[in-house]
Amino acid sequence: MRRKYRLHLDTRAEQSLPVFVILLNHDFAGSNLGSDIWCCLPCAALAYATGHVSLWDTKSNTCTMYWRCGTSEIMCLTCEHHHGNVLSVGLSDNQLQLWKLTKSDQLPVATMNASLQLDGSPTGAVFDSDLHLGVVGTTGGTVWYANWHDNATVRLVGGHGNKVSGVSSLPGGGSLFFATCSHDGTLRVWLSDSLQEVVHLKAINKTCTCLAVCPVTVETTIGGKPEDGVAQNGGVAGQCVVGYDDGVLRVFGLAERKMRVKWQPHKRAIHHISYSLTGNVVISGSRDGLVAISNPQTGVVLHMISEHRGVPITDLSVARNPPQLPNMDGRELWLVASGDRRVSVWSSDWSKASCELVDWLTFPGPGVAPDGTVLHKGSKCQFHLLPPSLARFSPTHVDVIVYTGYGLHCCVHFYSLSQKQVFRTTSINYWPTSLDISPQGHLIALGCKERLLTIVDYEEGSYQDYPAGHSDTVQVVKFSDMGDILYTLCDNSVYIWTVLL
Repeated sequence: MRRKYRLHLDTRAEQSLPVFVILLNHDFAGSNLGSDIWCCLPCAALAYATGHVSLWDTKSNTCTMYWRCGTSEIMCLTCEHHHGNVLSVGLSDNQLQLWKLTKSDQLPVATMNASLQLDGSPTGAVFDSDLHLGVVGTTGGTVWYANWHDNATVRLVGGHGNKVSGVSSLPGGGSLFFATCSHDGTLRVWLSDSLQEVVHLKAINKTCTCLAVCPVTVETTIGGKPEDGVAQNGGVAGQCVVGYDDGVLRVFGLAERKMRVKWQPHKRAIHHISYSLTGNVVISGSRDGLVAISNPQTGVVLHMISEHRGVPITDLSVARNPPQLPNMDGRELWLVASGDRRVSVWSSDWSKASCELVDWLTFPGPGVAPDGTVLHKGSKCQFHLLPPSLARFSPTHVDVIVYTGYGLHCCVHFYSLSQKQVFRTTSINYWPTSLDISPQGHLIALGCKERLLTIVDYEEGSYQDYPAGHSDTVQVVKFSDMGDILYTLCDNSVYIWTVLL
């Protein structure tokens, strides 16, 4: 069986463009022809999904060379313009190779002169006429400058190739750095002013679902001093815990740029994680409703909470300033929200690994979803139809929990722990999909499916919708530790807002 592949060659002349037809048979793996063909008259180079390259004489329609560059598919191919005896080959295993074509005893020989490793499969490359300098784009959402003369690469543009699932500023640096994680399995740290990527860590073939940055007060082995977001030499430091879709948690050291601890407290995807105020404990909630309390230094699970079992965990929050409630001396206060509009409030003494239920909130809701689907009592397959239940402790009003979720009315509830009741509600236009409160306590940020950012005045209850050009649901809103920056996440984009109030 023979296959035809038509090559359209631009000779950069004023006459009509020539068209060549190359007939391929199975001897040249025509059925596995790759995604790129490069022509440099009178030669044409064809890439194959098997990692092979064939070189053709377009005048005689004959194959002059055929060799293997690797075991993975060739994604892009570029030839030197003058003689066509130098090729740059990009493979799906993240390699960029440089090949030199020569003749030995009148027989053609292909020799690999250099190889560069990128952070993703090359999807396209443009080089100068001598194939010395070029720019390469990858599936990792990055653009690289490649210099074959010095065998070096420089990342020019960085970004996530898939949905960004978490964001947080690094403490202690005055919002100098912020971290993001994505479904592409990467954890990245960026400079806030220049948006330059300074840390890039990846778990291969894994999906990052959430992250949390350790507080500044954590003691580490780096110099024996408290660790914050900025190292002594001005570089990035601190530690970050990332949750994955397979129930695994990984703690990364940002100063040494490597994983410190890995453990699996859950069997299902982790939806939310948070550090305790002291940083000695990590709280994680999963899709199946289980909440794990773990030691991030050893990966030991200290306690499992199953009160929300069977319902996805939709939010976690730790009180920055625990209220003065009875029997709360030296204890931290934190809460868990689940998709069935329930919120549990807990007090913990981490030195004893004890957890006590302080309060249990249940908010009413209609029997139909926003799209009109009838909700059946006890069904565990309906929660994806509802907006998430979201709850946060107020940073300044230590007795107050701010809650929003699907209910009888579209609003934000303010609940008092001491009074055991909702004392105020604020109506809004859309069901929120994300929530955060400024560290100063005066602003509430809400994201929604309608691609809007809503800012609510905590005291007055007034609000303003901001159509910022989000391309999809605003899945995460997050204030920086200083409260001067607001991050919003939408699909694979991060929006950075300056807070002026």
